[in-house]
Amino acid sequence: MTHEYENIPAYMISGIVRYLTHGIVPGSFLQAVFENDLMKAFHNADATNKQCVAAYAFLLYFLPNDCYGSRDRVEAWSALRQETPIKLTDLGLPGVLETFLAGGAR
Repeated sequence: MTHEYENIPAYMISGIVRYLTHGIVPGSFLQAVFENDLMKAFHNADATNKQCVAAYAFLLYFLPNDCYGSRDRVEAWSALRQETPIKLTDLGLPGVLETFLAGGAR
């Protein structure tokens, strides 16, 4: 069984993981995705990511609510994780998603 988030390009995974675990705000496209700014996300997406926006929406569904949804939430998550980094395994993600993210975070 495949999951929609598996369509996220491998070159994007490390930015997602760094943000989730260490609060390092990713590039403009991912930042817009986490901020829930669809127009900004499309504006900053490369050709591959424009085809994968639904995959990112599906990914957000499984992430902690505090890490996405607005600029304020992204800034708060970033500050918290920079002060107190966590491991990917501490996020309580479904096993398949955790494995997917861990595999691309090399």
